[in-house]
Amino acid sequence: MKRLLENVNQNTEDFVIRTDIKIKRIAKAILKPLQNNDGWGRDEIIAVAIALVIAAFVVVPGLRTFAKDIIDGTKIWYDGSIETKIFQIN
Repeated sequence: MKRLLENVNQNTEDFVIRTDIKIKRIAKAILKPLQNNDGWGRDEIIAVAIALVIAAFVVVPGLRTFAKDIIDGTKIWYDGSIETKIFQIN
């Protein structure tokens, strides 16, 4: 029994050590790109600004139309179904 417990203890220690080494390797692999000191350049900032302006011109009018369609559809649904069937006003 003593030998079995020693064996389990040794296997557990080996497993913990191997796991710790693998976790450290993964952490280093994840942190390596984040430690790049190149920073953001002027070109990247200009590109992000241009993308935001284009997105504003393309997406915002579409969202306005989409929201208007939803509100109109909800009003038609409420007037046609809910108000006439549930809240019947004589």
